Amino acid sequence: MSETTSDDRDDATPVSARPREGSAAHGRPLGFVGLNGLGLAAALRLATRFPLLGCDEDPARLSLLIDQAQGRGEVHTTPILAELAERCDMVAVLRPTASEAGATIAGLAASVTAGTMLLDLSVSDPSNTRRIAAELSDRSVHLLDASLLGTDAQAEAGRLLILAGGAEAVLKDVRLYLDHLGTVLHVGAIGAGDCLAALLG
Repeated sequence: MSETTSDDRDDATPVSARPREGSAAHGRPLGFVGLNGLGLAAALRLATRFPLLGCDEDPARLSLLIDQAQGRGEVHTTPILAELAERCDMVAVLRPTASEAGATIAGLAASVTAGTMLLDLSVSDPSNTRRIAAELSDRSVHLLDASLLGTDAQAEAGRLLILAGGAEAVLKDVRLYLDHLGTVLHVGAIGAGDCLAALLG
């Protein structure tokens, strides 16, 4: 778990909350990892409705999220992956490559606790997704693959195509978030979203 203090985080990167007028300022935030391109657009879209804790290793991307989210909702940032496991019940991951997505989810898996939901929005390796999902399930942590297809502009407008693979009960738990990003198609068991997204991509 993260042992950083608030002061440590302030020194590492801008950590800011800018609640929108009349927006909810309570509850645990949605964690979001990966703020490059489509990731930033998707994070900004989600921030219009849900409290968000954005994470990226690049401080410039964290600053960009804060700048562009101004007036949209409650947004915080951190460069520390383990902090998401500490502060969030649900963490979404959107990385540009399958290997980066796998490494990020493996990093989160090392620190998340029972009851946490991991949502892989990347186009990941299906076999790796199934393996990690099985390992996490033994610890009562759920993983859903929900590959996002579309452009940055479609993400900001909530018009992405989302190919989801996993148990129906797990999808139900994250449907509120996915519906805000676009049209959700449940295409089969865990890993099926990745398979179809790779074919279409």
